[in-house]
Amino acid sequence: YIGLFLMELALQMYAFGPRQWLSECLHTFDLVVTLLTFVMEIVFHGNEKVESVVGLLIVFRLWRLVRVIHVTTEALELKHETEQHAHEKNDEDLAKRFEDLQAENQKLKEELQKFQITHS
Repeated sequence: YIGLFLMELALQMYAFGPRQWLSECLHTFDLVVTLLTFVMEIVFHGNEKVESVVGLLIVFRLWRLVRVIHVTTEALELKHETEQHAHEKNDEDLAKRFEDLQAENQKLKEELQKFQITHS
């Protein structure tokens, strides 16, 4: 799993640029935890006492994954709310336009009746 986490971090750094990516403290935290876990797994492989610490670092990393999923869900909900608000505004605008057109249509009907009466 650590290899996948390292790949993910490398891809993120590549996508955003190292300077911008490292400016986010949670990204830096991820990098430190992942690198520390990777190094500790290599150095202390087979040492049961230290492996529990490595396991704790993996838990930190997995907690970050849960947090990313949570933030993504919130972002999708916000996007949905924004789109829904835009649709509601559009519906209101269309309803107002419909009312205006109905009123204009009624005036034109009345004018047509007056015209027909005066020219008959």
